[in-house]
Amino acid sequence: MDRDEALEELPPPYALALRLRDRGVEVDLIGESLGIDALAVPALLALATTKLEALLRRPGARADGSHRAGPAGADREQEQEALR
Repeated sequence: MDRDEALEELPPPYALALRLRDRGVEVDLIGESLGIDALAVPALLALATTKLEALLRRPGARADGSHRAGPAGADREQEQEALR
């Protein structure tokens, strides 16, 4: 599993936070996009990174311990909108 595939398996808030950080978006805007306080963003990013790394070590597993058949449509649309 590569990084992009692993990001698809993360819960949407974690994936969005990591993608926004990867694009150089500032912490304040990441927090605003997720509806959380900017002070909570570093902890969320750390948790998201840990979950992503776990997925990369264990192909086929989701960060929340379950398995997913495909992308969640509404969540994926929300994530795409936030990235624009």
